Amino acid sequence: MFLQGPGGSFFNDLSRELETTGIRTSRINVCAGDWMLWRRNNARNFRGRFGDWTQFLTQYIGDERVTDIILFSDSRPYHRVAKQVAERQGINLFAFENGYLRPDWITLELGGVNGNSRFPRTRAGVEAAPGPQVPSYEPMKRPTRLGLYSHDVVFHFANTLLAPLFPRYKRHRQTLPVIELVGWAKKWLTWPAKKRQSLRIINELLASEKPFFLYALQLEHDFQLIEHSPFSSIRQATQRVVASFAEKAPEESVLLVKNHPLDNEVINRKREVMDIAKQHGVADRVFFVDIGPNPELLDNSAGMVTVNSTMGTSALLHGLPVCVLGKSVYDVDGLTHQLGLDTFWQHPTKPDQALYHHFRNALIAACQLHGRFVTGSGKKVAAVSSAEVILKTPYANPTSAQQANPAGSNVTGENGSLNDIGLDQKSRA
Repeated sequence: MFLQGPGGSFFNDLSRELETTGIRTSRINVCAGDWMLWRRNNARNFRGRFGDWTQFLTQYIGDERVTDIILFSDSRPYHRVAKQVAERQGINLFAFENGYLRPDWITLELGGVNGNSRFPRTRAGVEAAPGPQVPSYEPMKRPTRLGLYSHDVVFHFANTLLAPLFPRYKRHRQTLPVIELVGWAKKWLTWPAKKRQSLRIINELLASEKPFFLYALQLEHDFQLIEHSPFSSIRQATQRVVASFAEKAPEESVLLVKNHPLDNEVINRKREVMDIAKQHGVADRVFFVDIGPNPELLDNSAGMVTVNSTMGTSALLHGLPVCVLGKSVYDVDGLTHQLGLDTFWQHPTKPDQALYHHFRNALIAACQLHGRFVTGSGKKVAAVSSAEVILKTPYANPTSAQQANPAGSNVTGENGSLNDIGLDQKSRA
């Protein structure tokens, strides 16, 4: 059973891949955006109050004899409930997320992602995890901006214009789509000037040869921030970072704050950062940029501070010291600085590159799939790989699975038996 997915048609593709092996799939739409993007007939709409969602979902799972739940992000309101119901009912919950590694990777984990991931968080655990050598892949063609964002536009416009169809929908983002649209319009209009200014600041900083630390911002609505960190907002995190930098960092050092590329400009992030820098008397040592060449910045920085951005894994790849302020799959002794933010500025801990190499291989083996959620061949590759993982995963409750498929495990579809495509023989509903 599918719930909300990533923007676009990826869950449609995954549903088809599963059904070609004889697996029965279904979907629950909880908002107009879900309804608009789901292009298949096997769906039911939930238009009730959020308080009734647990009862509705439990009843649906029983009526449809559901054996597995598939969703994107386990922190959305409806998905948090689904996770609890899945645990009580003894069924698998597969959670997708953007890749912990970038680019050309997606995340698929059993039970939860990000701070809820089951991937080991200790050095001993990482070293003990299987880490086979990863094959070399050709870089995938990057999607166009239209291909990358068009489905999100459709999703949010549908939720705005067709809101009466799902009047009690509980949004997972607080900012209304129309407000975000205004912010994006402002961003597009001012982007050429911001790009020029950002590149000028970076070039001047690199030419000065001053030591600088990189602070990578995240999105205000990012569940990594909201659910898996001690901060409730980007402003609160920035207050902590700048205050520590002002008090503990070497006087000759600089803090370069890099905005998230998908920031919607609803909040003037540059003004916010510089106001905080003024409060702490370091406005002349704090710089803000909207864009910049990540590899060059990572190669030249003295270290990176982040709440728990996936940019941290890129920094580790470049051998850069990283200080993580929230929960993250890569915040492991031997990889990241473990002695607190205040000590980081003077004595940043470099990652053990041998450990990082094994960590990366083990992470890919455990929960990273090569591919993309949107456009082109990358989406097809990701759908096929995801179907293989789901079909190979043992049932949480074999008894329920057998009741859902009383004929047994010899399921065939358009592609023949499961053995024909190299998968374990299973029957799933």
